[in-house]
Amino acid sequence: IRFVIPATIAPRYNPTKGGITSPAGTNSKYVQQTPYTIQFQCEIEKNNISSVSSSSHPIQVDLSQQDYYMIKFSQDKTYLDRDILLDINLIENHSNTILAIESNALMVSFTPNEKDCQQAMNDNNIEITNEFVFIVDCSGSMKDENKIGFARQSMLLFLKSLPLNSYFNIIQFGSNYKLLFNDATVIYNEENCKQAEQMINKMDADLGGTELV
Repeated sequence: IRFVIPATIAPRYNPTKGGITSPAGTNSKYVQQTPYTIQFQCEIEKNNISSVSSSSHPIQVDLSQQDYYMIKFSQDKTYLDRDILLDINLIENHSNTILAIESNALMVSFTPNEKDCQQAMNDNNIEITNEFVFIVDCSGSMKDENKIGFARQSMLLFLKSLPLNSYFNIIQFGSNYKLLFNDATVIYNEENCKQAEQMINKMDADLGGTELV
C-alpha cells in the first residue's frame, strides 16, 4: 500500500461550475526551494503489516507501542519540495477482505489470491462467471480536454473485449445516474452489446456535478 500526500496544491472542486479546473490550465509555477517547513506524524495499526518505509523522506518508525507504529520525519526541518510517500508492506498471509461500516453505508472489498483462483478452477461444482460493471463519470468537468470523448473510445474498446457468456452493465453518473439495464447485470450477447454501443455513442458530459442525489 502506498500512502501519498501531494506537495502541490491541487484545484478544488467547485459545485457552481460543475467540476474542477483542469491542472493544465493553471498558471502556477513549481519552485525549487520553499522558505517554510513541514512536520509529519502518523499512526499505522500493526494488523497485517510487516514493515513501513519511505522512498521520499528519512523517517523514524517507533515500535514501542503495542497496537500501532508511530511514524515521523527523522529530520528537524523538512521542506515541502516533494510529495510525502509511505510504503506499507503487508504480511504474506494477510486477509484479502476489507469491511468498512458507516451509519448509512457498507463497503466490502474482496480480492481473491492465486490459491483461491486455483481452488475454484479445480472444483467442478463451481461455475465461474465473469461480471463487469462500468461506472462512467458524465459530469460537466468531463467536457474539458475531450475527456468524455476518450471515455467513449475506452468504453467501446472494453465492450468489444468482454469474454463470451460474461455479464455486464454500464452506469453513468453525475448529479444523478443512468443505468443501461435495470437488472444488476445482463448476459453479454449480440442484442445487449448493440444496446450498450448505442448508449456509449450518445454518452456526453451532461449530468451536472458529482454530488449524487
